[in-house]
Order: sequence, then structure tokens, then C-alpha cells
Amino acid sequence: MLTFGACLVDVLPARAQRAETAPPLLDLTWSAPAECPDRAQVVAHVEALVGERRAGQHALSARGRIIAGTSARYRLELLVDPSGSNAATPPRTMAGDDCAKLADAAALVLALDIDPDAGTPRDATSSAPPAEQIDPEVPLLRTPERAPPLRLPRRPRASPTPVKPRLEGFAGVRFLFDSGSLPRPTLGVAAATELVRGAFALDVQAAVYQSQFTITGPHHGVGGAYVSLATLGALACWGGVAGEVDWRGCAGGELGRDGTTGVSIAHPESSASLWSALSAMVLARVWPERTISPTVGLGATHPLSAPSITIQGFGTVFDPPAVVIRLFLGVEAHFF
Repeated sequence: MLTFGACLVDVLPARAQRAETAPPLLDLTWSAPAECPDRAQVVAHVEALVGERRAGQHALSARGRIIAGTSARYRLELLVDPSGSNAATPPRTMAGDDCAKLADAAALVLALDIDPDAGTPRDATSSAPPAEQIDPEVPLLRTPERAPPLRLPRRPRASPTPVKPRLEGFAGVRFLFDSGSLPRPTLGVAAATELVRGAFALDVQAAVYQSQFTITGPHHGVGGAYVSLATLGALACWGGVAGEVDWRGCAGGELGRDGTTGVSIAHPESSASLWSALSAMVLARVWPERTISPTVGLGATHPLSAPSITIQGFGTVFDPPAVVIRLFLGVEAHFF
């Protein structure tokens, strides 16, 4: 007759060997920001929910990631492939302001895909071997009740760890309409770049405007001067995303070169003067999370050192107004 100790020597190592050689139920590829649960924590959570290996469980492979967005928001993307065939299936997505909760949700989805009964208590006899495999000489051992599923540690609600907004960069081209900087309304083109961190941004723009001709004097008004303008401006902006649009209000200034060339006058000359101005602008970027985003803006500029253009014998041919109105339409690329 076999003794109880001898049976344990034969049975327990065999079970342990089968557990060691069994393939894992979950093959998970995972990426997340540093402040979120990592792959090991998610896998441990899934294993706690699934429990011991038993019939009815299905191995699967999955890819998951948590992306940090603007305004301390997170987005979970989870792609599950139960068959391991890399079949194209739509990803499951969730969003929220707590990446630990999103990781919990991902673990629960994966556990239920492996075992529809994951996380539910079972009676002691559900995992017992078939009756014909039980040695009548070995006393039956009662399986202890399963402990409740483990939960990932949570940050205290009272003092959550602050999430540092990521730095984003945009660059592109803008097409401008200007009324007031030159003698007549004119068009211009600008190269622009913008650095964004959360609600704050720095907007830098280098612009060139089409030169315009002032008409005055005798000879049926053909005497005058061409006036040209090139500027470099920097504005500090503040705002945020509302729906699919990133709205920002900006204020700053610009410096530039104001050039003048006389035409059809007794002593035509060319000269250049310093242009400086204070600027304010409202900017809207549509679909800021995409690689390419259209932008539109409306601004007002107050010249500080915008010289009046005077031609000897004709008098003043151009004097900039107190407020210049500018409108632009552009397209920008999201680099990082």
C-alpha cells in the first residue's frame, strides 16, 4: 500500500513539471509612459485574474499601448489576436485621465479573452482530476478557496503624481493677407514653427510681403515709390483643445526691414528703415493629433517704428496706420 508521503512525492513533481513546460497563456507587447503600469504589472494582473491553468482557457497574443495626449489625458489602444495569426482586427480603444485605470481595464479584457470565467470564485471540486485517475489509497486534499484577484497599486486620490505635459513641435507655411503695413492691401508668405507644452506655446514666424507702389505727384500720378516689408515675429500663446480644434490666443512682437525705392521722380533713391511692432493673434489648429493640420489665424499689429515715406517735392506718400489687420491660412506638420 502506498503511503500519503510517497504519493505526494510522485504527484507534485509531475504537476510542477507540466506547469513549467506549458506555454504561457498570454504573449503581450506593451508600451506606456513612465508614470503608467509597465508590462510586468499588467501581465501579473492578468495572471491573478485568470488563476490556475485549466480546461477552457485560450492562449492569445496581444499588443497594447497607452499614449499621453494633451491636457493630461491618456488613450489606450489594445489589439487582441486570439488565433496568433496576426489577423487584422479593429483595436479596442479607451480614454481617460488615469492611466492606472486604463491598465486595469486592459488586464480585465485580456483575462476575459483567455478565460470567460476569470475572476469568479469556483468550488473546491471544479479542479479535481477525473474519478478514474484518483488513487483510492491517496486521501483527497481539499483545495483552498482562491484568494480574490490582485489589484495594481493605486496612487492616492488626495495627492496624485503630476503628469508632465510632453513637448510637441509644429512647422509649416502660412499664406497671409495684410491691410495697413504697406500702401495697399497685400499678400505675403511665411515660414512658421511652434513649440507646444500643455496649454502654453511659442509661435515664431518669418514673413515676406509683396511690395506695393504709392502713387502721387504730377505726370498723371505716376510718381511715387515701391515699399516692401520683411518681418520676424515671436508670440507667446495660451489655450487648449476643444473637440478637434486647438484654440490659442497669442501676444508678442516683431522686427523687420521696411524698404523704399523711388520711381519717376527727379532723384529716385532707395532706403531701408527698421520696422517694429506689437502683435496679438487668435490661432486655431484643426485635428492637432494628426501629422498634417490646417491652421487659420486673425491678428492685429500696432507699429512702433514704422517710418513715414516722404519724397522731396511730393511730400508724404505713405504713413502707416495705428492698427494693421492680418489674416492667414496655413498648413503645418506635427514633427514630435
